[in-house]
Amino acid sequence: MTRGVRTAVTLVALVLCSTLLAASSAQGDTTVLNGTVNQAGTAFKSHKITIGAAGTITATLDWDNASANLRLFLYDPTGALVWQSPTAGKPKTMSFHAPTAGTWKLGVKALSGSAAYTLSVDYPGSGSAGGPATYSGVYGFSGSAGLYAYGMDWDSTDNTILVGDYWNYRVWRYDTNGNMIGSVSQHALGGVSGGITAPYDVEADPTDLNSSGKAALWVADQGSSRFVEFDHNGKWLQTIGKMKDTLMKEIERYFRPEFIGRLDDVIVFKPLDRANLEVIVEFELCKVMKRLIDHGLKIELTQEAKEFLIDKGTNTDFGARPLRRAIEQHVEDPLSEEILRGNFKGKDLIKITVKTEDEKNKHLYFEAFNSAATTAAGQKQLAQAGSDAT
Repeated sequence: MTRGVRTAVTLVALVLCSTLLAASSAQGDTTVLNGTVNQAGTAFKSHKITIGAAGTITATLDWDNASANLRLFLYDPTGALVWQSPTAGKPKTMSFHAPTAGTWKLGVKALSGSAAYTLSVDYPGSGSAGGPATYSGVYGFSGSAGLYAYGMDWDSTDNTILVGDYWNYRVWRYDTNGNMIGSVSQHALGGVSGGITAPYDVEADPTDLNSSGKAALWVADQGSSRFVEFDHNGKWLQTIGKMKDTLMKEIERYFRPEFIGRLDDVIVFKPLDRANLEVIVEFELCKVMKRLIDHGLKIELTQEAKEFLIDKGTNTDFGARPLRRAIEQHVEDPLSEEILRGNFKGKDLIKITVKTEDEKNKHLYFEAFNSAATTAAGQKQLAQAGSDAT
């Protein structure tokens, strides 16, 4: 009787999996994207679209400033440039056959001037093709305990199916033809940390992508009553619930019960990653830019300069506080000194880059010039401010 129930659950879950495949057959989606690019500032912006199946991508790029010139680019899911518009003409139009599903990227670049643009895109989406889903097939695998499918999801970033296996303590990945690709989770038993026991549900997370644009996944682990995150290849990333248990034990070691009893709750925050720190850098630099407007100045930092600030201000024990001090020490203080010396007089744009003196010594380098000057020769005024070397 037990095996019959198991088999029925397996069949039902995997029939649902095939239903999902039928329901996710592609139909056309239309998206209107907007943005602003400036050849002298933010010259390039990108937009991502998720394609559910092979098909044609059509796009029209138009903009408000007729004196500006914009160009349209298309990148495939591997990041390779596969199409670009001619440099001349307005609007720019595209029709490209996408041979594979996945996350594609459209790029808009200002070749000259600045403009607010509208990008209209039609592409094979991931919605229903219309009508009810129909049976396609059943697939799974045979093991010592069979497959007890419990929870599943479609990973749109590589067009695969995730299936939780309740009795084998695993999450398996299948291609859409029913072939098992492999396990994408770790076993929590046998002393392996960061694993799962009995998965109750599984979800791909399209908001958390690796460098190849592939999604991480979340597992609701019924055995431990926790949520566990793995990267696309199955490497453990974090367990929500476990950290709080560990933290409460440490709190009980250092604080008296009378104090702990007055706490309403203990909130655990996920450690900041590099993407979070880059957002904080941008936010803090916006504050600096607003103050510089009073002096008729604006600043631009290269990506390398932002990475320099992140490296200087990263401290896992204190979060983002050292990052604020790094911006003050390496950007605000040198800028203030140069403004007081009058070195930026008659200039309106400061570009901040990283200068390497030798293999170990780096500092920020400030270059001020008049953005309205027709040529750089004879117009630039250089200022090297006192950013500490690494």
